[in-house]
Amino acid sequence: MVWAPQSWREERASWRSVVCLNIVKSTFNILSVLFTSSSPMDRFSPQDLSSVNLDALSSSLASAEEIIKTRLCAFDARNTSGALRTGSVDPQPELFIPSNVSWKDRFITRLRGTKADDQSSIELNGNGVLEKDEAMEILISRKSYIQQLWNSPVVQELLYRKGVRLEESPGFFMNDLDRILAEGYEPSDEDVMRARLRTMGVQEHKFCFETGTEVGQEWIIYDVGGTRPQRASWFSFFDDVNAIIFLFPVNCFDEVLDEDPRVNRLQDSLNLWKQICRSPLLAKAQLILFLNKVDLLQRKLDSGVHFANYVPGFGNRSNDRDTVCRYLRNQMKDAQKRHSPQPRAFNAWLTCATDTKATEKTLGTVRFGIIKENVAKAELV
Repeated sequence: MVWAPQSWREERASWRSVVCLNIVKSTFNILSVLFTSSSPMDRFSPQDLSSVNLDALSSSLASAEEIIKTRLCAFDARNTSGALRTGSVDPQPELFIPSNVSWKDRFITRLRGTKADDQSSIELNGNGVLEKDEAMEILISRKSYIQQLWNSPVVQELLYRKGVRLEESPGFFMNDLDRILAEGYEPSDEDVMRARLRTMGVQEHKFCFETGTEVGQEWIIYDVGGTRPQRASWFSFFDDVNAIIFLFPVNCFDEVLDEDPRVNRLQDSLNLWKQICRSPLLAKAQLILFLNKVDLLQRKLDSGVHFANYVPGFGNRSNDRDTVCRYLRNQMKDAQKRHSPQPRAFNAWLTCATDTKATEKTLGTVRFGIIKENVAKAELV
C-alpha cells in the first residue's frame, strides 16, 4: 500500500468481494440471533419486522455467498452452503481461504485481460471500475432489507441483550451500506484494512519496493494463521526469519477462544508471546509487538466493561485505555525479558490497523529498524 502503490492499486479491487462477503456474514449473524433465542424475553416475532421478507433475504444472501465462495475459491467448516431459513438454529460457518489458493493473483490476472466472450470474466468500464458482479447486484437489490434489519430497534435491543457486538468485530460494514452497496463501488484503502478474510495455513506475500531508497528490492512476508490448530505449521518458516511482527489484540480481554471456550483470548496471546520469545529458532530474530485494536479497546471500556473483572492482576488501576495499554505493555515486556534465550531490545507500538496514516508511520519505523538490525548483523556499521 505504501511502498508498492501500483501493485496495491491492482490488488485493491479484488477486495470488493471480501467486503461483500463481510456484509453477508454480518447479516447472517443477525438472522441467527433472531431465530436461536431460547429465552422468552428474547424470542423474536416475524411481525416485528413485517416489512422485511426474511426468507427472500436469507435465500438471496446464500446465493451471493455461493458466488463469492466460488470466486475466491473459499471453503467453509462443513464444505456446505445454504440459506439460513426462518426458524433455523444452525448459524453459517465462516468461509476461509486455504494457503495454496492465490485468489488475489488469479483476480488480477483476470483483471488484466480476458476474452470478451468469457462469461466468468471481470470487465472494466471506462473509468476502470469493476462491473459484472452478480453478488454485488444481489446485495444491492436487497439493500433496503439489510438496512431495515440492522436499523430496527427490536433487532438492536435483542443484539444488546445477547451480547452480540457486531460493530466491534473485524469486517463490520453495516453502517456503510449506502456507500458500499452502490453501482461502481471500489474499496478504499480503509475498507481493505477493515475487511475480514480468514485464511488457513501460512500465506506468503511478496512485493518489490516501488518507492524510497530500496526500489527494486523484494521483501517476503509470511502471514501465519493464529488459531491453535494452525500453529504447528509455523516452525518450518522460523529458520531464517529476520523479524516477527506480533499482533496482540488488546480489546479481547473479555473474550474466549472459539476452539476452546475455557481459555481467555488475552491470556492465550500472552502465552503465545512467551513461546515465541523462548524459541531457540528465533533467538536472533527481531520481535516487534503491535498492541493492536486500541480503538476497539477504547470503545469497550467507554461502554462500561471493566478490565479488572477479567484480568484480576490489574487491580484497582484506572479503567481507561492508556492505563490498560501501559499495563499490558509492561506484561509483554517482562515476559520477553524472562523468556528470551538472550537479551534483545523490546519494540512495542500501540496500533489501530484501520488507521492507515498512523499505521503507515509505524510500519515506516519498523522497516527502518529491521534494515538497521540487518546492517548491524552484517557488521557494516
